[in-house]
Amino acid sequence: MKSLILLTLCSLALSAQTAPDPVVVTIDGKDFTQSAFNALLRGLPPDLKRSYGMDKKAWLDQYALMTRLAEYAKKEGIDQKEPYKQQIEYNNLMFLAQSFIDAKSAAPVISSADMKSWFDSHKGQYRRARVRGILVAWGQIPKEGAKSRTDAEAGAIINDIITRAKAGESFASLAKQFSDDVNTKDKGGEFPLIRPEDNGINGSIKAAIFTLKPGEVSKAVRLPGGTYVFQLEEFIEPTMEDLNDVIITELGRAQSIQWIEKVRDDSKVEIKDPAFFGLSEKK
Repeated sequence: MKSLILLTLCSLALSAQTAPDPVVVTIDGKDFTQSAFNALLRGLPPDLKRSYGMDKKAWLDQYALMTRLAEYAKKEGIDQKEPYKQQIEYNNLMFLAQSFIDAKSAAPVISSADMKSWFDSHKGQYRRARVRGILVAWGQIPKEGAKSRTDAEAGAIINDIITRAKAGESFASLAKQFSDDVNTKDKGGEFPLIRPEDNGINGSIKAAIFTLKPGEVSKAVRLPGGTYVFQLEEFIEPTMEDLNDVIITELGRAQSIQWIEKVRDDSKVEIKDPAFFGLSEKK
C-alpha cells in the first residue's frame, strides 16, 4: 500500500514538472512559451495592458516592430553614443529606484498595535452618515404646459421645508411630498450611507451633513440645477475590520515616506566646484 501511495505521489510530481508549456508566439525570431509570454504581460504598465486587451494582434505587431528597431539601435551602437547612453542610464536609474520603492511599499511591516493605534486616532474621519435628503430642482426644462421653477422659488420651498422639519414635521413625509430626487423620493428621502471619503459626493453636501448632530436639519445646499436640505438620522462608527485596507494603506504610506526620508538623509552630495553649478561659495 505504501509503495502504491509513493508511486502515485511520484507520478503527480513528475506530471507537474513536465506540464506542457507550448510556444504561443514567435516575435522576430524569438519563441515565447505560454509562461514566458504571460510573464511579459504581467510586467507591462496598465496602459499597455489595456492596449493589448483591446487589439492583441496590433499589439504583437507593434512589439515586433519595437524589437526590430531596438536591435538595429544596438547594432549601430546607439546605446553607447551621447546623448542616448546618458538618457538610457538615467531612465534605468529612475526605473530601478521606483521599482525598489514599489516593492518595499507593497510589503509594509505593520503590527496589530500600530493598526489599533491608527484606528483609534482616525476612526472619526471614516464614520458613515445615515441621512434623508430633499432635492428641489430649479432651472430645468419644464414638462409641456408647465413652468420652469426659478432659483428663488426653489429657495423659498426649501426654506419652508426647513421650517416645518424643525417644527417637528416628519422629514420623510416632506421628502415624499416635495423632493424631485426620483431615486429617494418614494423612500422618504433615504440616502445610501455617506462617507467623508466618498469622492462622488459633492463637497458642499458632505460639509453640510458632517457638521450636524443626529436629528438636526441642515441649511440649504444650493447646487447648479437644484437645492438640497438634509436631516441626519445617525452616525455609524466604522469597525476596525471595515477600515482594515485603509489602515494598511495609510500606515504603509507613512512607513514609505519615513524610509525614503532616511535614505535621503543618508544620500550625500559633496559639491567640489560651486561656481560650476552657479552656487555661491560657502563661507
